[in-house]
Amino acid sequence: MKRLLLAGGGTGGHLYPAMAVGQAWRQRYGDDAELLFVGTADRIEATAVPRAGERLETIDITGIVGLSGWRKVLGLLRLPRALFQAVGIIRNFRPDVVLGAGGFASGPTVAAAWLMGYPTAILEQNSMPGVTNRILGKLVRRVYTQFQATAPWFAARKVRRVGNPVRLDQSQPDRDREVASEAKINLLVLGGSQGAQALNEGLPAAIAAMPEALQMQLDIVHQAGPKRDLKPIEEAYGQTRAKAAVLPFLDDMPERYNWSDLCVCRAGAMTVTELAVAGRGAIFIPFPLATHDHQRHNAQELVDEGAARLVDQRNLDPQLKDTLEALTQDPEALRTMAEAARAHGRPEAARVVAEELAELAGLER
Repeated sequence: MKRLLLAGGGTGGHLYPAMAVGQAWRQRYGDDAELLFVGTADRIEATAVPRAGERLETIDITGIVGLSGWRKVLGLLRLPRALFQAVGIIRNFRPDVVLGAGGFASGPTVAAAWLMGYPTAILEQNSMPGVTNRILGKLVRRVYTQFQATAPWFAARKVRRVGNPVRLDQSQPDRDREVASEAKINLLVLGGSQGAQALNEGLPAAIAAMPEALQMQLDIVHQAGPKRDLKPIEEAYGQTRAKAAVLPFLDDMPERYNWSDLCVCRAGAMTVTELAVAGRGAIFIPFPLATHDHQRHNAQELVDEGAARLVDQRNLDPQLKDTLEALTQDPEALRTMAEAARAHGRPEAARVVAEELAELAGLER
């Protein structure tokens, strides 16, 4: 058997790239592939991994960055126990190679694997690495990145800029549909898996402030979040001349990206990656409280390459309205942004990481 251990989770931005690599590992080795995910019992991996038919082991660990006082002390006291649990999991599974994907469980598990002499690597999805990956980067043999700005944080000999892994069903976008080829502009609004209040309130308000003739050009799908009250958002759009569908969650993202001409969204690493793979331009509104302001750094690289515009949440009014108004009247700009995004996309990232991990482990095809 060819055994790959994938550690991390906590958020979709950490878990889904790991799952994409696992999918590529299974595609590479077929019936000889064996996967084990290591995460925590109360985060997204606890449901998403078993639902995908994969095995999950959990360790007792919480985050400590941003905590203070006794909460930080309790978090630090859990580290030795988590490391001990990780050693037991690794000893039982006997992986050929270990990949850390970020999140609470990644640190103790990758550190344990390194101490035990296993080949190790990490994924750094964001342009600005977190504290855990900065530490693990000194231990592991490879660091797989998406953004050019990430490289200086790690030893050059370790860095492989391969892109963030995406699932196979998202790595083959519809290349035939030309962006902004019709009178209507298809606008996809994404606030992340939990939605974003600023977007839920700001988008309808921005569109309402646009000239009616431009409002009528917009066909909108707005993902508001599963725990949000949709009625106020629907009522706000009802005061405009735009056509809008407000939904709590979207689980058919490849189709949604293919449908869109422009996306208005946060700038989490996976959203940025998926847009680039799909070849769609964006108006990024970074979450202002993200750790190390990493969403702004994620967005900036695509802005610099002409694939996106950046709107500061603190200046949402009137900056969002002005940006939307300008792009709605300029289909050529939307097509240029889409091409720049596509040039940034790396749809083969999951396969490349799986191949590199196999090489690290000394495995044959």
